[in-house]
Amino acid sequence: MENNAGNTLIFGAYNGVLGKLEGNLVNQGKVQVNIAGANLGSHQLITGSVTGNTNFEILTNGRKSEFINTTMQGNSLSIQKNTAAINNFLSSVSKTQNQILDALESSFNAQSSTQSVYTYGNRAYLTQLRDDVYNSGAPLITQDSSLSLWSMLQSNTLPLLYAPNKPRSVSITPFAANGSSANLSIPSYGASLNASIQGKIHHLSAFATYGTSQSSNKISHAQTHLDSNTFLVGVYDRFFLSRLELTLLGYYGRTAHKSKREIFINQSTFESNFAYAEMGLQSTLGYPLMLNKLYVKPFLGLEYTLGLQDSLKEQGTSSALALSRNAAQNHTLAAQLGAQMRYYFGERHILFGGFNVQYAFIQNPQTKAYVGNVALENDVAHTLGYTLHLGGSVPLHRNFSLILYGLYAQSYKDFKSYSGTLSLSYYF
Repeated sequence: MENNAGNTLIFGAYNGVLGKLEGNLVNQGKVQVNIAGANLGSHQLITGSVTGNTNFEILTNGRKSEFINTTMQGNSLSIQKNTAAINNFLSSVSKTQNQILDALESSFNAQSSTQSVYTYGNRAYLTQLRDDVYNSGAPLITQDSSLSLWSMLQSNTLPLLYAPNKPRSVSITPFAANGSSANLSIPSYGASLNASIQGKIHHLSAFATYGTSQSSNKISHAQTHLDSNTFLVGVYDRFFLSRLELTLLGYYGRTAHKSKREIFINQSTFESNFAYAEMGLQSTLGYPLMLNKLYVKPFLGLEYTLGLQDSLKEQGTSSALALSRNAAQNHTLAAQLGAQMRYYFGERHILFGGFNVQYAFIQNPQTKAYVGNVALENDVAHTLGYTLHLGGSVPLHRNFSLILYGLYAQSYKDFKSYSGTLSLSYYF
């Protein structure tokens, strides 16, 4: 075979074996050998003789790699790991990052002792691969399993805060929300059914909410699909005292998740089913002020949540990269400070808004998670939470009114949510 000047002859790997030229090579051009995915050991490139330019360029996905040593022995190429460079790289990263790289290497070693992830690229490539593999699994092993439920709760308690004091009412509230964390973005859709009754000194409401969400996150080396269904029920009561207003909220919610995770480099696929349940109690004490048509209620509050996180164990093609997580209970106690405001254009024409800030006294513990048999370190975010909302209520008929509002919230777990909702109420 002749490789003329200006041409490039490229050898690549298939199923771990480098391509082979049967015969002689007369080389006046360039020869490149892409060792990405090639097995460790010796590979014969040319069965015959080589004349002309005998310098071959050895690359990994188009770049030089510090992690592989290569030597030409006649017309064969010897590929070996550069253990010193690999150890130096591993010592420069965090423990979790180190563990992900070890799991990747184990997944290749499980197929063949001559396979290695380090033949696929240089430091930049492996850093991106490592981060993508971790990010593909982070929504499953962190507390992101509670994201859908938290996002729905923010959206569906607002109509209860601003329900007019009528003897009886029922309302239906369709909603659209988007919850996000550092690892996940979940668009949710659903509806809530509320019923309220007015007593002498209190206004009692009960609600039931169903929502569904589908999330797909594709990055360079992996992708994750997460389908979730959430059910939420609760009661909310407002007590009108002489100068104060006391509110009580109790709820229970459960989200069932189904996940599918793919890692492209070795065509690994993993699936799992798991659930998250939460019980919560909230109470606020406010001091209502009526200034002509403007109603303002500053308040203080406490909230307690008990999160029940299922264990998780992925089933997949590579046990070395399968994720698992222990079941856990998370207790959180937080304080609230905020204000609600209403401006009355008429008896039932209302513009409203409000804010509150939350601070968690009890920080949730680390979630114990594993990739293969290796434990991962996973710190839980802890920050200041806050909620902002703005909306309005207009009458449609003597017995009907419509509430529209938008909301933005951030939790002390560093979750974020924004939503838009309308609520149609019937009074009788």
